[in-house]
Amino acid sequence: MKLLILLLVVGYAAGAWFFMKGAKRMYQDDQVWKLALIWPALFLTSSQFRRNFQRALKP
Repeated sequence: MKLLILLLVVGYAAGAWFFMKGAKRMYQDDQVWKLALIWPALFLTSSQFRRNFQRALKP
């Protein structure tokens, strides 16, 4: 159980980190922090955010 929680936290942090690195091209700095905090919910519910998330991960 602890391993699952650890993997979820690491996955969340990794997703936020990679998103923040590339999202500055599409969003303002203050928006990037807010979006990085709630990225899993937005990724599941918003097709526009999924497209932007994928663009942010590309170099």
